Amino acid sequence: MINSFTKTHVKFLEHTAIKQAIEINRWKLDNSSASNLPHVTESMEADLLDCFETTKILLSTLGFPLFEPISRVTVTTKNEGIFMIKNKEIVADGNLIDDGFVVFKGSEAKLNTTPSCHKYLIDLRIFLQEKGVIVQSNNCYQFVEDYVFSSPSTAGGVILGRATNGWTKWRNSEGKTLDEVRRKSV
Repeated sequence: MINSFTKTHVKFLEHTAIKQAIEINRWKLDNSSASNLPHVTESMEADLLDCFETTKILLSTLGFPLFEPISRVTVTTKNEGIFMIKNKEIVADGNLIDDGFVVFKGSEAKLNTTPSCHKYLIDLRIFLQEKGVIVQSNNCYQFVEDYVFSSPSTAGGVILGRATNGWTKWRNSEGKTLDEVRRKSV
């Protein structure tokens, strides 16, 4: 079948991939405007969707879960449990996953940043506001969906509005840092 792909088949797969990536909302897309869904026969559509499913499985197996949603159930069943950052203003919870550090829906982030906050953290907070991942709620921001950060420190920095060492700031219910738990499991 691969040798018989036409432009129409490729446009169908492109449209399907972009549509699914937008629905999952796990990644920032540079190209979020797909071509219109081209007409293909019902049997060809079934074959192309089967091909797309196979591609998803292969990508995930190779370590690129491009079309896999983040499942809180999967993440929270890890041995180390949930990690939290909390102070008198906010409470946030998340966990380390293969793709980085996921902050869970319902977590809070400080409304303001410190004067010494790095520009990339400020820009990321603005991006998350524009994308609708965080919304202002009373005197803080609230995550309205799970979001994967590149590292625990970036997640902590966005939440606290300042540079922070996420490996020591994120703590589990026993008070152990992410670094302590990670070293113990290795």
